[in-house]
Amino acid sequence: MQLIDVSIPSSPTAVGSASDGSNGFTMLNSPQDVDTFVIGSNTYAIVASRWGNGVQLIDVSTPSSPTAVGSASDDANGFTELYSPRGVNTFVVGSNTYAIVASYEDKGVQVIDVSIPSNPVAAGAANNDVGGFTALNGANSVDNFRSRQLQLRNCHGQQRESCAADRCERSADHHCSCDVLL
Repeated sequence: MQLIDVSIPSSPTAVGSASDGSNGFTMLNSPQDVDTFVIGSNTYAIVASRWGNGVQLIDVSTPSSPTAVGSASDDANGFTELYSPRGVNTFVVGSNTYAIVASYEDKGVQVIDVSIPSNPVAAGAANNDVGGFTALNGANSVDNFRSRQLQLRNCHGQQRESCAADRCERSADHHCSCDVLL
């Protein structure tokens, strides 16, 4: 895994790296996807390891010196959907930070509580053809979005669930903002 400084887009610079099997990194065999998140003053990365059948959590607060802090593997400690993971995305609900991981071979997704990066916890899972899930076969990537039920839009001074297909209409004499209110 390579950390790259792109603060000057025309001149990307290598600033740090990590390899599977060294310095505590156990889940970097064929990394497929990565996402970052912040807890307190630290920045972390979670990497989906296709051939490691799990995820690696890394403190990247000092990009020149990434530090392995935690990992999770398929069929251990309640993790059931991490066989050949391909995609990962993080999100926050309340005060907890989670990752959702797409598992190609398991045909499902694993939700992981990463609020304590050194101790990832299986929070939930879904599998194709179970519980109404019918489109997870070959799960390759994931993303998240906020439920429309959690969003209120402030359009022309009125709070509405939606405004012109998720964006507010504007007119010459009306100002409209689309603030998400949780």
